[in-house]
Amino acid sequence: MSHVHAVRAVLPSMLERGSGYLIQTASMAGILTSQGNSAYASTKHAAVGLAEWMSVSYHDRGIRTSLLAPLGVRTPLLGDRTRRSRVCGRADPRAR
Repeated sequence: MSHVHAVRAVLPSMLERGSGYLIQTASMAGILTSQGNSAYASTKHAAVGLAEWMSVSYHDRGIRTSLLAPLGVRTPLLGDRTRRSRVCGRADPRAR
């Protein structure tokens, strides 16, 4: 919902100006299929869909949209799991 709240907060002023640039962050989990993270992937897929919709719906009104979708970021929360990342049934060679 934070993506929706952010869009609602900034879109009116962007439309009034006739320009704007919105950068949204999701995850590759919203683009690629993997097992065991359906709730997380569903929320990220919604963010991807919103970014695509914004791009199509508001491009002609001067508003651009970009989406950042990292595959995996090694953090203390994930620990060593980024090495064993699996995308579409294959080990991801970029995860180290």
